[in-house]
Amino acid sequence: MGAVTPTFSALAVASPVRPFFATPGATGRVLAAFEQSAYIETEEGQLVALLAESLGRGAFALTVAGSPTFAALALGDAVVIEDHTLRLRDLVIDLAPGAPWDPTVPSLEGSAQTGMRTLEGHLRAHAQEEGLARALFEVLAPPESPFLAEGRAALAQLHGAIVGGDAAGITRAVTRLAGLGPGLTPSGDDVLAGVMLALRLWPDAGRPLGANVIAALMLGTAAPRIGRISRAYLWAARQGHASDAWHYLVRALPGANDALIAAADRILQTGETSGADMLAGFLFGWRPRGEG
Repeated sequence: MGAVTPTFSALAVASPVRPFFATPGATGRVLAAFEQSAYIETEEGQLVALLAESLGRGAFALTVAGSPTFAALALGDAVVIEDHTLRLRDLVIDLAPGAPWDPTVPSLEGSAQTGMRTLEGHLRAHAQEEGLARALFEVLAPPESPFLAEGRAALAQLHGAIVGGDAAGITRAVTRLAGLGPGLTPSGDDVLAGVMLALRLWPDAGRPLGANVIAALMLGTAAPRIGRISRAYLWAARQGHASDAWHYLVRALPGANDALIAAADRILQTGETSGADMLAGFLFGWRPRGEG
């Protein structure tokens, strides 16, 4: 008797990737695989994340019910849509139950001043040592790592360029941050994604150039310098798309209550330092505005 191919059910499908899953015969390949997640690239070059239910809904993801294991997938494995299912190696995902999900972060309802200050204090206390989040706060006792020092200097340069309306300065600062740090999505890339998400919520923070101009400069400068997966997250943030944990955080900001801390903690659990670094960028993007 042959081995039984495990079958799981789709839970949610983010709107940017829904056309791929709705196209019979659509194909792709595995770009990266981990225990609870995987990334595939479609034949047209679109990046799609596959997430286990525990990771929630993503900006460009298919969330799968239960606890599928993606670690056995190999780089380059074929992906195909057949008969309302996603087939990849020894894994089959029934797409029919997948509910549409809009990853667009909701608008703020009320002042976020208190919530952002609460978030700042929480990140200061809980940011991992390995990422760039600490570069947002006070200079640490020497010797400070060259990585952290470069991140701090680049953020200071970016801040000055944003408030000064200096397009060339923004480009120079983003060039320093793009690809800064190790990992699948380096810390500098995650910080940039957080900045762009903040600019969507607080467009006035982009004065005098304007939030759209700054975001376009950032994305255009970073894209050729970073990896495929980082580019997808930056593009998503540019559109105001983010995981459901960010939706919970934005909804909780005006209240600055336990729901805000719970959402922040979910984000902090993303990757090794990705969540903390993106939160740092989010705080940084809010700071030039000077108000909530």
